[in-house]
Amino acid sequence: MEEMTEVEPQSQPASRGFLQKWFDMYFSPEKSFRGIDEKPDWIWPVLLVALLSAAVLILIAPIMRQVQIEHLMAAKNLSRAEAEQMMAKAAKFQQFVMPISTFIVVFVTQIVVAFFFYLTGTVFLGGLVPYVKVLSMWAYTSLAVGVVAMIVRVPVILAKKTIAVQTSLAAFLPPDSKGTVLYKLLASFDVFVLWQLVLMTVGFTVIYKFDRKKSATVVFGLWAIWVVISVLLRTIFKAPGLGA
Repeated sequence: MEEMTEVEPQSQPASRGFLQKWFDMYFSPEKSFRGIDEKPDWIWPVLLVALLSAAVLILIAPIMRQVQIEHLMAAKNLSRAEAEQMMAKAAKFQQFVMPISTFIVVFVTQIVVAFFFYLTGTVFLGGLVPYVKVLSMWAYTSLAVGVVAMIVRVPVILAKKTIAVQTSLAAFLPPDSKGTVLYKLLASFDVFVLWQLVLMTVGFTVIYKFDRKKSATVVFGLWAIWVVISVLLRTIFKAPGLGA
Protein backbone atom coordinates (compact mmCIF):
# COMPACT_ATOMS: atom_id res chain seq x y z
CA MET A 1 0.00 0.00 0.00
CA GLU A 2 1.44 3.32 -1.05
CA GLU A 3 2.18 5.77 1.73
CA MET A 4 0.25 9.02 1.61
CA THR A 5 2.55 12.00 1.64
CA GLU A 6 1.35 15.32 2.90
CA VAL A 7 1.73 18.18 0.50
CA GLU A 8 2.88 21.25 2.34
CA PRO A 9 0.96 24.35 1.28
CA GLN A 10 3.05 26.91 -0.50
CA SER A 11 3.78 29.83 1.74
CA GLN A 12 2.45 33.15 0.51
CA PRO A 13 5.00 35.92 0.04
CA ALA A 14 5.04 38.34 2.95
CA SER A 15 3.22 41.59 2.35
CA ARG A 16 5.49 44.56 1.81
CA GLY A 17 5.35 47.03 4.64
CA PHE A 18 5.47 50.81 4.48
CA LEU A 19 9.26 51.14 4.52
CA GLN A 20 9.75 48.35 1.98
CA LYS A 21 7.26 49.94 -0.44
CA TRP A 22 8.96 53.31 -0.01
CA PHE A 23 12.42 51.80 -0.61
CA ASP A 24 11.22 49.78 -3.64
CA MET A 25 9.79 52.93 -5.20
CA TYR A 26 13.37 54.04 -5.88
CA PHE A 27 14.94 50.82 -7.06
CA SER A 28 12.09 48.53 -8.13
CA PRO A 29 8.85 50.53 -8.49
CA GLU A 30 6.96 47.59 -9.98
CA LYS A 31 7.55 45.63 -6.75
CA SER A 32 6.31 48.60 -4.75
CA PHE A 33 3.14 48.87 -6.83
CA ARG A 34 2.52 45.13 -6.58
CA GLY A 35 2.73 45.56 -2.81
CA ILE A 36 0.26 48.44 -3.00
CA ASP A 37 -2.03 46.32 -5.18
CA GLU A 38 -1.92 43.55 -2.59
CA LYS A 39 -2.21 45.77 0.48
CA PRO A 40 -2.96 49.45 -0.20
CA ASP A 41 -2.12 51.92 2.54
CA TRP A 42 -1.90 55.68 2.34
CA ILE A 43 -1.97 57.20 5.82
CA TRP A 44 1.77 57.08 6.54
CA PRO A 45 3.01 58.38 3.18
CA VAL A 46 0.43 61.20 3.11
CA LEU A 47 1.21 62.16 6.72
CA LEU A 48 4.95 62.21 6.01
CA VAL A 49 4.56 64.31 2.87
CA ALA A 50 2.43 66.83 4.79
CA LEU A 51 4.76 66.88 7.81
CA LEU A 52 7.89 67.29 5.68
CA SER A 53 6.25 70.11 3.72
CA ALA A 54 5.42 71.92 6.97
CA ALA A 55 8.97 71.32 8.27
CA VAL A 56 10.51 72.75 5.09
CA LEU A 57 8.31 75.83 5.39
CA ILE A 58 9.58 76.40 8.94
CA LEU A 59 13.17 75.94 7.74
CA ILE A 60 12.92 78.47 4.92
CA ALA A 61 10.61 80.87 6.82
CA PRO A 62 13.23 83.68 7.09
CA ILE A 63 13.74 83.60 3.33
CA MET A 64 9.99 83.55 2.70
CA ARG A 65 9.66 86.55 5.01
CA GLN A 66 12.15 88.53 2.92
CA VAL A 67 10.18 87.66 -0.22
CA GLN A 68 6.99 88.89 1.44
CA ILE A 69 8.72 92.12 2.48
CA GLU A 70 9.83 92.76 -1.10
CA HIS A 71 6.30 92.07 -2.36
CA LEU A 72 4.89 94.54 0.18
CA MET A 73 7.41 97.17 -0.88
CA ALA A 74 6.46 96.75 -4.54
CA ALA A 75 2.71 96.40 -4.08
CA LYS A 76 2.15 99.19 -1.53
CA ASN A 77 5.09 101.45 -2.34
CA LEU A 78 6.52 101.10 1.17
CA SER A 79 10.03 101.58 2.41
CA ARG A 80 11.89 98.49 3.63
CA ALA A 81 11.56 99.67 7.24
CA GLU A 82 7.78 100.08 6.87
CA ALA A 83 7.41 96.68 5.19
CA GLU A 84 9.55 95.01 7.87
CA GLN A 85 7.42 96.61 10.58
CA MET A 86 4.25 95.24 8.99
CA MET A 87 5.79 91.78 8.69
CA ALA A 88 7.01 91.86 12.29
CA LYS A 89 3.42 92.29 13.49
CA ALA A 90 2.32 89.26 11.49
CA ALA A 91 5.40 87.11 12.22
CA LYS A 92 4.20 85.59 15.50
CA PHE A 93 0.86 84.71 13.95
CA GLN A 94 2.43 83.25 10.82
CA GLN A 95 4.98 81.09 12.61
CA PHE A 96 2.15 78.98 14.01
CA VAL A 97 -0.53 79.30 11.36
CA MET A 98 1.59 78.78 8.23
CA PRO A 99 3.01 75.32 9.12
CA ILE A 100 -0.39 74.10 10.28
CA SER A 101 -2.16 75.43 7.19
CA THR A 102 0.57 73.96 4.97
CA PHE A 103 0.12 70.55 6.60
CA ILE A 104 -3.65 70.68 6.06
CA VAL A 105 -3.41 71.94 2.47
CA VAL A 106 -0.84 69.30 1.46
CA PHE A 107 -2.81 66.53 3.17
CA VAL A 108 -6.05 67.50 1.42
CA THR A 109 -4.31 68.08 -1.92
CA GLN A 110 -2.92 64.54 -1.89
CA ILE A 111 -6.44 63.16 -1.50
CA VAL A 112 -7.93 65.42 -4.17
CA VAL A 113 -5.25 64.83 -6.82
CA ALA A 114 -5.52 61.07 -6.35
CA PHE A 115 -9.27 61.35 -6.86
CA PHE A 116 -8.78 62.84 -10.34
CA PHE A 117 -6.55 59.90 -11.31
CA TYR A 118 -9.17 57.52 -9.89
CA LEU A 119 -11.96 59.34 -11.73
CA THR A 120 -10.13 58.99 -15.04
CA GLY A 121 -8.89 55.41 -14.63
CA THR A 122 -11.87 53.83 -12.91
CA VAL A 123 -14.93 55.88 -13.82
CA PHE A 124 -14.08 57.09 -17.34
CA LEU A 125 -11.89 54.22 -18.57
CA GLY A 126 -13.65 51.40 -16.73
CA GLY A 127 -10.72 50.10 -14.68
CA LEU A 128 -11.74 47.91 -11.74
CA VAL A 129 -9.58 49.56 -9.11
CA PRO A 130 -10.80 51.03 -5.79
CA TYR A 131 -9.93 54.58 -4.85
CA VAL A 132 -7.73 53.53 -1.91
CA LYS A 133 -5.26 51.87 -4.30
CA VAL A 134 -5.01 54.98 -6.47
CA LEU A 135 -4.56 57.15 -3.37
CA SER A 136 -1.83 54.79 -2.18
CA MET A 137 -0.11 55.00 -5.58
CA TRP A 138 -0.10 58.78 -5.53
CA ALA A 139 0.91 58.97 -1.86
CA TYR A 140 3.93 56.69 -2.23
CA THR A 141 5.15 58.37 -5.43
CA SER A 142 4.72 61.79 -3.78
CA LEU A 143 6.75 60.67 -0.77
CA ALA A 144 9.54 59.03 -2.79
CA VAL A 145 9.95 61.96 -5.18
CA GLY A 146 9.21 64.66 -2.61
CA VAL A 147 11.96 63.58 -0.22
CA VAL A 148 14.60 63.69 -2.97
CA ALA A 149 13.26 67.04 -4.22
CA MET A 150 13.55 68.50 -0.71
CA ILE A 151 17.09 67.15 -0.28
CA VAL A 152 18.10 68.82 -3.56
CA ARG A 153 16.18 72.10 -3.34
CA VAL A 154 16.28 73.14 0.33
CA PRO A 155 20.10 73.43 0.64
CA VAL A 156 20.16 75.51 -2.56
CA ILE A 157 17.37 77.76 -1.26
CA LEU A 158 19.22 78.27 2.03
CA ALA A 159 22.56 78.85 0.32
CA LYS A 160 21.24 81.33 -2.24
CA LYS A 161 18.70 82.85 0.17
CA THR A 162 15.98 82.76 -2.48
CA ILE A 163 13.01 80.54 -3.24
CA ALA A 164 13.56 81.14 -6.96
CA VAL A 165 15.24 77.76 -7.44
CA GLN A 166 14.39 76.02 -10.69
CA THR A 167 14.77 72.31 -11.46
CA SER A 168 12.80 72.66 -14.69
CA LEU A 169 13.37 73.70 -18.28
CA ALA A 170 12.75 77.29 -17.19
CA ALA A 171 16.26 77.26 -15.72
CA PHE A 172 17.61 77.63 -19.28
CA LEU A 173 15.73 80.88 -19.91
CA PRO A 174 17.26 84.31 -19.18
CA PRO A 175 16.29 85.96 -15.85
CA ASP A 176 14.26 88.70 -17.57
CA SER A 177 11.86 86.07 -18.96
CA LYS A 178 10.31 85.44 -15.53
CA GLY A 179 6.61 86.09 -15.55
CA THR A 180 6.23 85.33 -19.26
CA VAL A 181 3.91 82.60 -20.52
CA LEU A 182 6.90 80.67 -21.91
CA TYR A 183 8.63 80.75 -18.53
CA LYS A 184 5.50 79.52 -16.74
CA LEU A 185 5.03 76.78 -19.32
CA LEU A 186 8.63 75.53 -19.15
CA ALA A 187 8.54 75.73 -15.34
CA SER A 188 5.92 72.97 -15.49
CA PHE A 189 8.50 70.62 -17.00
CA ASP A 190 10.14 70.04 -13.66
CA VAL A 191 12.45 67.03 -13.36
CA PHE A 192 10.80 65.86 -10.13
CA VAL A 193 7.27 66.27 -11.49
CA LEU A 194 8.21 64.27 -14.59
CA TRP A 195 9.79 61.57 -12.42
CA GLN A 196 6.57 61.21 -10.43
CA LEU A 197 4.53 61.03 -13.63
CA VAL A 198 6.75 58.21 -14.91
CA LEU A 199 6.27 56.36 -11.61
CA MET A 200 2.50 56.84 -11.82
CA THR A 201 2.58 55.44 -15.36
CA VAL A 202 4.26 52.30 -14.01
CA GLY A 203 1.66 52.20 -11.23
CA PHE A 204 -1.26 52.35 -13.66
CA THR A 205 0.32 49.54 -15.68
CA VAL A 206 0.72 47.32 -12.62
CA ILE A 207 -2.49 48.10 -10.72
CA TYR A 208 -4.97 48.95 -13.48
CA LYS A 209 -3.45 46.34 -15.83
CA PHE A 210 -3.53 48.94 -18.61
CA ASP A 211 -0.85 48.69 -21.28
CA ARG A 212 2.02 51.17 -20.96
CA LYS A 213 0.72 53.44 -23.73
CA LYS A 214 -2.75 53.74 -22.19
CA SER A 215 -1.28 54.34 -18.74
CA ALA A 216 0.99 57.09 -20.05
CA THR A 217 -1.94 58.70 -21.87
CA VAL A 218 -3.96 58.84 -18.64
CA VAL A 219 -1.16 60.17 -16.44
CA PHE A 220 0.47 62.64 -18.81
CA GLY A 221 -2.91 63.66 -20.25
CA LEU A 222 -4.13 64.77 -16.81
CA TRP A 223 -0.85 66.57 -16.21
CA ALA A 224 -1.10 68.38 -19.58
CA ILE A 225 -4.62 69.56 -18.74
CA TRP A 226 -3.40 70.83 -15.37
CA VAL A 227 -0.45 72.65 -16.98
CA VAL A 228 -2.74 74.48 -19.42
CA ILE A 229 -5.20 75.48 -16.68
CA SER A 230 -2.41 76.50 -14.29
CA VAL A 231 -0.57 78.65 -16.84
CA LEU A 232 -3.81 80.34 -17.92
CA LEU A 233 -4.87 81.13 -14.35
CA ARG A 234 -1.43 82.41 -13.36
CA THR A 235 -1.33 84.57 -16.47
CA ILE A 236 -4.83 86.00 -15.95
CA PHE A 237 -4.37 86.68 -12.24
CA LYS A 238 -0.61 87.42 -12.44
CA ALA A 239 0.07 84.83 -9.76
CA PRO A 240 3.73 83.83 -9.48
CA GLY A 241 4.70 80.21 -9.06
CA LEU A 242 7.52 78.91 -6.93
CA GLY A 243 10.71 80.09 -8.49
CA ALA A 244 8.83 82.11 -11.11
